[in-house]
Amino acid sequence: MTAQRACKLCFKESKDFQVIEENIREILDVLPLNIDFSLNEDYVICKRCADSIYTFSEFKSACLYSENRMLPSLEL
Repeated sequence: MTAQRACKLCFKESKDFQVIEENIREILDVLPLNIDFSLNEDYVICKRCADSIYTFSEFKSACLYSENRMLPSLEL
């Protein structure tokens, strides 16, 4: 039997979760959230939230890439 745990972001119970690792923490750092990772616990997020985080990260990277390409042409 798989244990259910609550997602640290949406607080829904899920059997399909993953531990929040450093790469996810770095993405979460840019969001206006107050998540305390100082406790030495394995925080988990559900698949839906993990997918949303990765989608956000890809979107942010695409925006930054576009901005970096446009800036030189705007600085005339």
